[in-house]
Amino acid sequence: MKIAVGSDDKKTIRKGHFGESRFYLVFEVLNGEMKTEELRENPRNLEQNHHGEAHDIVELLSDCGIFMGRSMGKKSMMKIAEKNIDCIITTTEEIDQAVAKFLEGKDEGYQFFDTASSSLLPCSMRWTK
Repeated sequence: MKIAVGSDDKKTIRKGHFGESRFYLVFEVLNGEMKTEELRENPRNLEQNHHGEAHDIVELLSDCGIFMGRSMGKKSMMKIAEKNIDCIITTTEEIDQAVAKFLEGKDEGYQFFDTASSSLLPCSMRWTK
């Protein structure tokens, strides 16, 4: 499994929309542990507004099963979820800390996009649905 995290500085998770990140750090996870990390640049012209246009980001990160950010648009999350990619929203700022806590199963400060209700729900509810 691979987790893509949106960032502008390669250290913290972007405060704004995931799709407008300058970079995506992609973590490969094997047996619950981070094995490799890769940096991918957002190919979009970020001077233009691309809200709701998730297709090019999905293509860039098509090998990832989870997109993690601090903010994502609802239309984008719906399109991403259609591709069987999980959208995780976190309040944690530091990338390494956010991914590590998520892999440890920490639920506090994490939400997932639930396709059935078309809304964000606490990750603690993720496995009970």
